[in-house]
Formats: sequence, C-alpha cells, structure tokens
Amino acid sequence: MDGIPKFVEGLNRFLDDKELRTRLGKEGRKWVSENHNKSHFVKVFYELCGQVGVG
Repeated sequence: MDGIPKFVEGLNRFLDDKELRTRLGKEGRKWVSENHNKSHFVKVFYELCGQVGVG
C-alpha cells in the first residue's frame, strides 16, 4: 500500500504526457517485434530442444 501514491503519480504523468506515451509505445512495439516473432520463436525452441537432448 505504501507504493500507491507513487503509482498514481506515475500513472498521472503517463496520462498527461503524450510525448512520453508515444515514445514508450514505439519502444514497446519495437521490443515486441524483435522478441515475439516466428524466427525468434524457432531459434529459442531449438535451443530448448538442445538443452533437453532432442536434436
């Protein structure tokens, strides 16, 4: 409960600052595109298969 005032402060800043929302949205979309795509999934899947001895 001690963190609620800081949470409200951060949320208000986020809601009031369009530039911040836009920047974070772009950065978030970039991260998702880089980390949640077919080629990344296949790479990680094969790495996991190798770790459990499936080749």
